[in-house]
Amino acid sequence: MAFNPLTIDTADLQRQLQTTNITSVQIVNEYLAQIDRHESALNAFISIAPREILLKTAERLDEERQTGRVRSPLHGIPIVLKVCHPPIPTSTDVLRITDS
Repeated sequence: MAFNPLTIDTADLQRQLQTTNITSVQIVNEYLAQIDRHESALNAFISIAPREILLKTAERLDEERQTGRVRSPLHGIPIVLKVCHPPIPTSTDVLRITDS
């Protein structure tokens, strides 16, 4: 493992990507391994995109970076989105605001 997924921040991931110490594919694989290791206890996700799509996307972003095309500071860094909109089920206990 080229980084500790529990302590690294986005700025450090960005630096590692810029200096080619790590690839987006490696980052995705490490975070997926963390999810595999801890999800049964944490129950943090209702769904995760299919691995093949995540890895193919990371691979494409790595290829773009190699050709000098970096779209944003988050280029190649995975993010997690927590959606709290009906009718999508979530694992949070939030009060939903509706037009009632």
